[in-house]
Amino acid sequence: MAELPDAINALLHVAVNSSPFNLSGSNPLYEAVKFKSGFPRGSMETPTVALYEFGGANQPQGLGTIKQWRDPTIRVDVLAETGLDALRIIEKLRDAWRADFDCEGSGDVGDVGNGYVRETGTVKSVGFAEPRDAPWDDVGRVKRKIFDLTIRFGD
Repeated sequence: MAELPDAINALLHVAVNSSPFNLSGSNPLYEAVKFKSGFPRGSMETPTVALYEFGGANQPQGLGTIKQWRDPTIRVDVLAETGLDALRIIEKLRDAWRADFDCEGSGDVGDVGNGYVRETGTVKSVGFAEPRDAPWDDVGRVKRKIFDLTIRFGD
């Protein structure tokens, strides 16, 4: 049975091992990104990308019955020096994950960029929410953008 931590690890693995995050000389911003599993509690280190379980929705299933934890959600926190840097990182993350789901990479099915998240994390689909600002520190030294991924697992 698929679990949310497996999906988080698969998404992180694709992000870390996809361009431009794994290419030396690509861009200093993307090369410096640190990836974390879990809430980036008190972190002031930028740029940082953190993925963690955020929740899910309940769905009525008939009279007096509720199917709980349907469509679990992964929260993605992006901490950067500027809001523009955070948006650039988010766009590259989305590109990497989309390319992996669309199997645009070379190599065998199940390799990074070629269906890794679908095969390893047994994720059927991912819904991307729009990124939004969220406060991080009182002084504004770190800009934080967050967005949610709605996960559907395969059977």
